[in-house]
Parts: sequence; C-alpha cells; structure tokens
Amino acid sequence: MTSLNAACPCGSGKKFKRCHGKAPSSGSPNRTPQQLLEHARSLAENGQADVALQQLRQLPPAPARYDLEVKILQRQGAVGVTKAEKVLRKWQQSDIENPDPVYRRMQIAWQQGRFADALRLTTDLNGRSHKLVEYYRAVAFQLAGQLDAAMTAYSAAVSEHLNLDMDVHTQTLEAAIQMYDTAAGRYPGNTTNTEAALIDAQAEYAVMSLAAENWWSQRTDFSSLAPAAFERYTNAMYNLGCRDQECYARNHIAIDYFERVLQMQPGHIFARSNWCFLHNYRADISATENAQAHMLAGREFSQQASPVKNDFMPAPIAGRRLRIAYLSADFHKHSVAYFITPVLEAHDRERFEVFAYHNSAQEDGWSHRARQAVDVFRNVASLSDSALYQQILADRIDVLVDLSGYSRGNRVAVLARRAAPVQISWIGYPGSSGLTSMDYRIVDETTDPTPSADALCSEVLLRLPKVFSVYTPPADLPEPAALDKAKQGFVFASFNHLLKLNLPLLKLWAKILHAVPDSRLLIKSQLLDRITARRDLSLDLQAAGIDLDRVELLGRLTSNRDHMACYRKAGLLLDSFPYNGTTTNCDSFIMGVPVLTIAGDSHLSRVTASQLSALNLPELIATDEDDYIQRAVDFANHPEKLHVLSKGLRERMQNSPLMNAAELTADVESLYRQTWVQYTHKSFPPQIEN
Repeated sequence: MTSLNAACPCGSGKKFKRCHGKAPSSGSPNRTPQQLLEHARSLAENGQADVALQQLRQLPPAPARYDLEVKILQRQGAVGVTKAEKVLRKWQQSDIENPDPVYRRMQIAWQQGRFADALRLTTDLNGRSHKLVEYYRAVAFQLAGQLDAAMTAYSAAVSEHLNLDMDVHTQTLEAAIQMYDTAAGRYPGNTTNTEAALIDAQAEYAVMSLAAENWWSQRTDFSSLAPAAFERYTNAMYNLGCRDQECYARNHIAIDYFERVLQMQPGHIFARSNWCFLHNYRADISATENAQAHMLAGREFSQQASPVKNDFMPAPIAGRRLRIAYLSADFHKHSVAYFITPVLEAHDRERFEVFAYHNSAQEDGWSHRARQAVDVFRNVASLSDSALYQQILADRIDVLVDLSGYSRGNRVAVLARRAAPVQISWIGYPGSSGLTSMDYRIVDETTDPTPSADALCSEVLLRLPKVFSVYTPPADLPEPAALDKAKQGFVFASFNHLLKLNLPLLKLWAKILHAVPDSRLLIKSQLLDRITARRDLSLDLQAAGIDLDRVELLGRLTSNRDHMACYRKAGLLLDSFPYNGTTTNCDSFIMGVPVLTIAGDSHLSRVTASQLSALNLPELIATDEDDYIQRAVDFANHPEKLHVLSKGLRERMQNSPLMNAAELTADVESLYRQTWVQYTHKSFPPQIEN
C-alpha cells in the first residue's frame, strides 16, 4: 500500500494524500455515492485499504457501504475482524429488517468457534424475512449441539426453500442431508470442508442414517423423482456408504448403502468400485465369492463402456522403443509408490519409453522421483475419463499397466474402453478386475498358485519367477529391533490398516494372548486417530475376550522415523487375514521383526507367504488357524527361535528378491515384450525370456 506522504504513483509529483490518496467528500458535486463506492472498491483492490476505508466512512449509511467496509476489514487479520463486527452491529441496528448483517456476525462467530454466541444471534433473525433465515438458525443450533432444534429448523428451511409438496419421510431426509453437509463443514463462513469430519460426527450420522432408512423403506419407485432430487438422494446413500467404508468394522453396512445406490443408478461407477473394493475385506465370504463379485463388476463396467476400441494398428517393435505407461492415483507417498518407484528407476530406457499418468492432485517427493524416472509424466487428475482416454490414444501407448484396480482414484471407465492394445493389472490391487478389456495380471507362483488361482481371474496370469513386487524402504531408517524384551513381556503387534482387522481374527489373537499370560498386543494404524475407530475396536477386542489392559493402541506419528522405530517394540507381527499386509510386512522385515501369516487361498491372503518365501522363511507361514496360534505361542515361549530369525533380517531383506529391483524389472520387461509379441503375432502364452 502506498504511504500517504509518499509521491503519488500517478506521476503528478504531489504527495499521495494530496492527489489520488485524498478521499473525496460524500458531498462531492462531481461523483455520485455509487461512483464513490466504486472508487473505494478500486482502491481496496489496488492495495489501498486504509484510503478506501477513509472514503467509505464519508458515505451515508447503506448496505453496500457496510458490505464493502466489512469485506475490507476482514482481510486485515484478527484486529480487522474485530472492527468488522462493530461495523456489522451498526449495520444491524440501522437496517432492522435485513438479515445480512446478522448472517455475517454468525459466520464470524462460527469461524472463531464461538458457537454459543452464534446461537444467541438467532434471536436477532426474528422478523427479518429471508429464505435463508431458517437455514442459518438450523446451522446455529447444530453447531451449538442442539440437534433436535436444528432438525426442526432444517425442515422449515427445506419446506420454504424447495417449495415442494413432500411427504414427511422425504422432508426429513432433505433436512438430514442439510445437517450432514454442515457436519462435513459445508456451511457459510467455513473454509475447511472435509468429508473426514463425518467419521466422528456420530450424532449427525445417526440422524442421517435413520432418515435415509425411513425414506428407503417407503420408496418403491424412483422414476417419479425429479432429476435434482434423484441426484440428491443417490448422493445421500453414496455418502453414507463412503463414511462407513472409512470406519472400522462397518464394511457390511457400507456395502448395503452402495447396493442401494446401484439399485437407483446401476451405472454409478464409484458405488460399484467401492462395493467391489470392500469385498476384499470380508471375512465372511470365500475366495470364489469374492472373485464372483469382481467378475460381476467387470461385466457391468464392460457393458457400460462404449465404444470399446479394438482396431489398433500394431507397429513393429524392431527399431523402436516399446511404449509402456503406468496409470495410478498413487505416485506420491503411498504404498504403491514404494513398490513401483524402484521399477520405474530400473527400466531399460534404451528399449522402453516409459509414461506415468498420475490421477491425483497430490504431489510430493515421491511424485518428483517418479517424474525424474520416466520419459513422460502427466498429472491427469483434472481430465475427464473421455479426455484421459484420448490422451492415452494420442500417446500411442503399447502396454498400459494399471496400478489401481478398484481402489481410490481408479480410472476403470478408461480401462473398460481399452486405451491401449495390451492392458495389464499389477501391484495396486489384490484381485481380478473382471474386465474383458484387461488382458493380464502380474503375480507370482506363491500369491497365485497354478491352476487354482487362474479360475479366480478374468485376466491371464503372468507369474514372475521369484516375487511379484519389490520394495523401497524409507530413508533415514532407525536401527533394527533388538529381541531382548523379556523384562517387558512378549509383544505381539499389528501395523496393518485397521480395516483389515475383523472379529474372527481378534478371536485368534485372544487365544494367543491367553496362551502366553505375560504377553501384550500392540495395534498401530492411522485410523486410530479417530475416536469412533478407537472406540469400536476396543469393543471388538473385549468381545473377542481380550483384556484392554493388555493392549496398546497407537495412531499416526508425524515423523516417519518415529513410525518405523515403533516396530522395535514388537517381538512378532501377527498378519491380518484374509487380507494380508504388504508394505507393513516389508517395513517390519527391514526393522528386524518377523511376521507370522496364514497361507490362504487367494492373492490377498497369500501376499505375506510370497514375501516370506522370497526371504526363505517358511517357518513363519502357517497352514491354518490352529497352526497360526501354535506357532505364535511357540515363538513367544522360545524367544531364542525368534532371535535366530530376527538376527540379520534387515540384511536378509536387502539381499533378497524383495529388494532386487534390477532383476525383477528385467523379468517384467521380458513379459511386456512377450505380451506385445503375443498381441502382434497372436502367439500364446507369454513367458519370461531366458
């Protein structure tokens, strides 16, 4: 901002305060109040806030003057906000029918967490006619914790604003949707909207789920709904499913909500993806049932895809580099990045031209590594499915490798249309896509044994000879664990995502703890930062028969080094089942802590067995639940056995196929070339080149 005593920027040679900085009087014969207002606005936009305020205060009281004065003051930090409140009070007193100054005061109170003050302001809304009066009243009641009064006000707001002839269940659902939006932070004056806020908004969730249940039970025909209403109610069911998807032990409820969405809108891509993804966590279905769910999803997506491209003109590979592209939302700090980055960096750039399509706005140091490792790195998060499809076609990709499957940020609609002659699934998803357009999945013989695993996949399985992925450890690793923990009692641990835990698994752990009386259980997961997750897991632990005094629950740590150091507390990691750990296993190995697993009957329940086989540690692979319990108890009672396994485990890991990126990448490149040859010459099946 120009100082009043400085030379005026216009070049007149006068001081700023004598030239353009001089505020004209409100009675200036040359300018109307509207012109003076616009001049003040121009001054404020050019950084001359103080001069603009000086000019505004010479204008007569009016809503437009107060509005601009408040906006300028609110940009000046806490002191300015305090001054803005005083202006709003003057505005409120001089304009007794206008609700705007009251709204603005309420917004400031909400921003500062003064919810009781905002609620007191609702009395000042009485007599001020506006369609948002009841809505603001409702938000004030809700943020002050008075949900019953809030729902009454939301219902009044819905009735007035939508002006529709609604039955009571529909009106209650509309009001609950408004309440749920507020719980997520979507209310006037708030800039920190987040769906994560819904996880711990238990009271609002209860209201919303009950309203949705009552509405659903009365609804038999969706065709009569207006398009806008149909979209709102579909989104309501979908958002409830997404909320439960992120909560411990609520997968079955989330699946029910997604199934309702699909009844209303069978082509809902995200509901179908999430529905499919959640089947991987179910402990109550078989591997065959899970595969059938994925096949169903694949058929649905394949039917929606139109048109599917099958008229590629394959270029001979002689004299050029094969164009490989990786598609993922996880080229940032994410488990997938830990496994794909060493491959990107090890690719033979003389024989392969490598692309990366990053479907996320989030970028960090891992994104930079990926960008540096490939020929072309494109952030495609802002592209529609159609635009991304066209981009991949324009890049003339030969082999497109999907690293997402049905996980968050997938582009299944692009894959279903076939964006490249050869499409392969790898690393980022533990099962089949079910898509007719996906040709292959890269696995190994342990994760997907021949021939049983072939029946669980729509893709042709390409088996790497040693292990299906390689690992990149975090930088700045602490020293590995020392086994001498006898004084503290033996510590079993789980570092897997909390969604991989379930009551049947906890009951197995209870049997282990009961058989080793001085043992303890450590569970670490970032989900435990949430109040609801900690509470619900504690209830399940007790239901399984585990004394909470023997359990330590840990959430996220800000330092990655501190996180890795937590492994030092454990004597043995207990793997989850049926959905195994992956990254957590490798972190544990590099920290010198063994992992005990059960070898299941599908990829997601055999990943740990694959990793342990690569480490040549078969004694940590149990055949069934009884064997799992027996081995865990035996290790705890005979720590010298674990000492043999733990000693040198970091070095064993570093020298194993799990960290031999050059060897694995060469094998993967051989498969890529063979799949291309198979495509161009229709030879079958692809094999690792010798």
